[in-house]
Amino acid sequence: MWANVLGAAYSHSRHPLFNMTCNAQQRWIASIAPQIGFAWDQAMIYVRGGAAFTREQFSATCNFGPLNAAFSPSFVGQACSPAAPNTTFPVFSNGFSADDFRVGWTVGYGVQFALTRNWSAKAEIDYVDFGSRALAASDGTPINVGMHTWQAKRRLMSK
Repeated sequence: MWANVLGAAYSHSRHPLFNMTCNAQQRWIASIAPQIGFAWDQAMIYVRGGAAFTREQFSATCNFGPLNAAFSPSFVGQACSPAAPNTTFPVFSNGFSADDFRVGWTVGYGVQFALTRNWSAKAEIDYVDFGSRALAASDGTPINVGMHTWQAKRRLMSK
């Protein structure tokens, strides 16, 4: 399933690392989830559960570029990203990014109706969770990322 799920947050505060815009995105989600249900007449109600897969992309963009310090009146010398690994001095940058292939789990429920002998309609709600995990961003910045989502699906199917 093509997802193109995008989340974004803008923050401006007196603390370092917060004059930035953060994004998290999933372009696709795939799942292997068997379903079991109860059918009567032309309807079936079911539950499903199984494994889910995605590639998630995370990024943080410094709103003022590497010159964040010049635009931050309350924190002189603000760096957009934290100190580089194994150093004590800040790294000035335009931002950082990371991406990761993730395996998670999904559960859901739905209903399917037979409209004719060859056509049926289906509605389903799924919860998908990929947990949290630490990643190293493109500039070495350690970030803790996590993603979970609700999906609502409807389909018209033919045999």
